[in-house]
Amino acid sequence: MKIYDTTRTGKLKLSEMSKLLPVNASFLKAAMKKGSRKKLSGEDVKKVLKVYDKDGSGTIEGEELTGLVKDLLAYYCVDYDINDLEDTKLALLSSCDSNSDGRINLRELSLILNIMCDETGLE
Repeated sequence: MKIYDTTRTGKLKLSEMSKLLPVNASFLKAAMKKGSRKKLSGEDVKKVLKVYDKDGSGTIEGEELTGLVKDLLAYYCVDYDINDLEDTKLALLSSCDSNSDGRINLRELSLILNIMCDETGLE
């Protein structure tokens, strides 16, 4: 635990704990890098959806959405805590959940990923 407790508090922050768990940020980066300077293909977005849609419902929701947001924050190399995670999740839903169902569908995920590609300017 001492290796991951960078704040030396004896407790792990969410961002520290996430280093113990598998992170798909590299998967996101690879998908977005592939789509740099153009929109991601529908097939690329489907692959990302499949990684996060653990229950096969066709949407990302609940813990699946938490995993996506965690990986998005890790992708941007942001040191975050549980409040940041929840704030980012709410911001993502309020800006991209076009049907306000609390879930991210394929079209909404495409919007998120393509906005990220545009903002990061990956080459």
